[in-house]
Amino acid sequence: MRHLVVTLRGSGEIRRFSPYSAAARHLCVAAPPPSVVPEHEPADESDVDHLRRVVASSRRLLVLTGAGISTESGIPDYRSAGVGLYARSQHRPIMHREFVEDAWKRARYWARNYVAWPRFSAATPNANHTTLVAWERGRRRHLHWLVTQNVDALHAAAGHRGVTELHGCTHSVVCLACGDVTRRHALQTRIAAMNPNWSATTDDIVRYRIRSFTFPVLLMPTAIPRVITRFPYTFVRFDTTYPHGDEHEEFKKVVEQAKSNEGLLVAEVGIADYGEKENSDLGDRYKVNQDDFPVYMLFNKDDPDAPIRHKGHYNADALKKFIRENTGLFLGLHGCMKAYDDIAMEFMPADAKLREQLIEKAEAKGETLENAGDKKSAEIYVKYMKKMADKFGGDAEDFVAKETKRVERLRDDDHTAAKKKVQLNAQSNILHSFSFAAAQKDELTLTSQVVFFGDNVPKATVDFVYNKVRESDALLVLGSSLYVYSGYRFAVRAKKEGKPVAIVTIGETRADDLADVKISARCSDILARLDA
Repeated sequence: MRHLVVTLRGSGEIRRFSPYSAAARHLCVAAPPPSVVPEHEPADESDVDHLRRVVASSRRLLVLTGAGISTESGIPDYRSAGVGLYARSQHRPIMHREFVEDAWKRARYWARNYVAWPRFSAATPNANHTTLVAWERGRRRHLHWLVTQNVDALHAAAGHRGVTELHGCTHSVVCLACGDVTRRHALQTRIAAMNPNWSATTDDIVRYRIRSFTFPVLLMPTAIPRVITRFPYTFVRFDTTYPHGDEHEEFKKVVEQAKSNEGLLVAEVGIADYGEKENSDLGDRYKVNQDDFPVYMLFNKDDPDAPIRHKGHYNADALKKFIRENTGLFLGLHGCMKAYDDIAMEFMPADAKLREQLIEKAEAKGETLENAGDKKSAEIYVKYMKKMADKFGGDAEDFVAKETKRVERLRDDDHTAAKKKVQLNAQSNILHSFSFAAAQKDELTLTSQVVFFGDNVPKATVDFVYNKVRESDALLVLGSSLYVYSGYRFAVRAKKEGKPVAIVTIGETRADDLADVKISARCSDILARLDA
């Protein structure tokens, strides 16, 4: 995984990111969403009276909540007409099997999750949550237990104690390999620290995973579709018809080194702003503004309509890092050596014993080098390996991230001598090799601690809730369509045991025929009327 997609390993720690390279110092907090509560008619007073009697007569009330109670906190549900996620987007939740088996889809999941997290995690409990807390504490109602299908942790945030999160909670992430759990907020911070040059809103997310390119050609409009589907990866520079200057010279360095990589095409598209405005249609197609020249895009032949746009510096090392992060291809950065980058790839996931052997191997190799520059680079690799010899997982990556930040701050300081800047840039590039190596380790063992669509709720959790159904004397469903069986089964069980089933949810539910009373209205309005 490269560009904006979390990759991790058995420790459950984050390794880095992908489908889009360089990910995010600025956590993207979008403007508050419009109302996501579905339209509905006023509730019939007789139905409210019926519900009031059911709840008032209960001494051990079981409450099952769904997405409909969190819409009032600005979190949309899936299925509501007009305002649900299915109505507003073509995106559909990833299925569990897809997540486990498809690296690209995992990459997309984490990319979207990263960008959406600041707004999602900023949601706060609403009147529904606080009312249920009051019921739990014995004020006016006798709430025995609460089961929620939601993964937003708002019940816990409101102070609810007796709650089962049926589908888990997005505020934690778990390693599929070893079971280690990491707090989602901590993960967000580490992702941002490891990807300091990228900022985005949800709309900026490129939807597909990309890799990269091979030799310089000039592309015309009719050639673009054929070329980007013929070569595995195509790296395209959009610029004026006759580019020149320092940035163009940096691009030529990339071209020279990239042409030895099979399956990689490096190309230029010149866009004229005069006469017949040659290639202007390509600029329009890919939303390239001449004020932004040069613009670099990376195409994958498998997803030719979803290029990744480079955002950042235009020097050769920055472009090569972008390519490498999104493709895994080795394009030698200043100070880097492929043999030592290969050692770094082995070093980051290695245990203590193997790390010692790799350090010895690197030192021995360094003694055979004759070029003074290569010897100096080898010494830097070895120095960092020794500093990380007893640091594993997130500790090693934290070291790399902090050291990179320190080195680049010195490199970019106006008071640093030019010769020293060159040395520091080499150090930064070598550190990048270690962070890149970390990103390759077991690239998708981390997952949100939730039950994905198509997965099963753990049997122990199901049995626990069944027991709560048995202990209760009535079931109140709030804000759930009960469309998925994981929640529907408890309404079926309650009905089978002869217990009243009441539902307050806008729209139809799967259990309407099981309900003793069904009200299609905003949950907080009905709860307020019950407590009036």
